Amino acid sequence: MEQMTPEQTPEGRMIQEWAKRTGESVRQLAAKAGISDTRWRQIVKGWQPAAGGMKIPVRGNAQTLARMNMAIGRTADALADAGRVDAAEAQLELEQAAKRVDIVAATSMISVGIDPEHPVGGDELIDLIYADKNMTAQEKLIRIRQVMELRAQAADQPAIPMFRRADSSSASASEDTEAEWQVNEEALPEEPER
Repeated sequence: MEQMTPEQTPEGRMIQEWAKRTGESVRQLAAKAGISDTRWRQIVKGWQPAAGGMKIPVRGNAQTLARMNMAIGRTADALADAGRVDAAEAQLELEQAAKRVDIVAATSMISVGIDPEHPVGGDELIDLIYADKNMTAQEKLIRIRQVMELRAQAADQPAIPMFRRADSSSASASEDTEAEWQVNEEALPEEPER
């Protein structure tokens, strides 16, 4: 008895159709979405191969579909229209996180006298924050932390904690004092050489 191939999902059909219109390869689009081209094809087809010639149904998770949809240049409404409201909401969240990164970057540029209409790269922005003589060390750490948190959020990765306990053997968190915390050097980018 021959196994039936699982049906393509509505969101898979929509992504496949619009991906063709971009003129980009699946490999290029998958890289933009942060997934492999193999996984892209599985989500679009709606199935993946398994042992013994079996075909297992595949349904992309909301975050992955949102990134795929963004890679093909579609709005969140397209995902909602395809029946994936969860993915549409995830895309809106990703877009909001990207806007927050832009706002923090623009604010940081303005504070160091750079026109946000002519932006600089993210690492260059951190270099500029370090170089700002009008900010205290604490203000610099806070601003850099904001940039790093928002970058991590936009990339859907956890940020490294900016502060950590100076003495991990200290009692409970309720007994914390400001002096017990120190800057987590691992969380800071390298200071630019002058």
